[in-house]
Amino acid sequence: MNLYQCQKHAERNGFDSDTFVAHFPTGPRECQWLDAYFGMFKIKGLTDDSFVTVSQIDDMFPTLECTLNSYD
Repeated sequence: MNLYQCQKHAERNGFDSDTFVAHFPTGPRECQWLDAYFGMFKIKGLTDDSFVTVSQIDDMFPTLECTLNSYD
């Protein structure tokens, strides 16, 4: 799924608790939604003290694919 689809999923299922894996060209990174309604998330290991937005990442990586983390 793309980043916008991932955002819509997070809006429906825990806007600030969903996690996902973003498959960047340099490799996968785990991400945590801070507020899916506003499109804000952090990339673990890169933006731990700040956040990025869906539109910022989409501008840089328009074909970015994401995988939802599954919970048992």
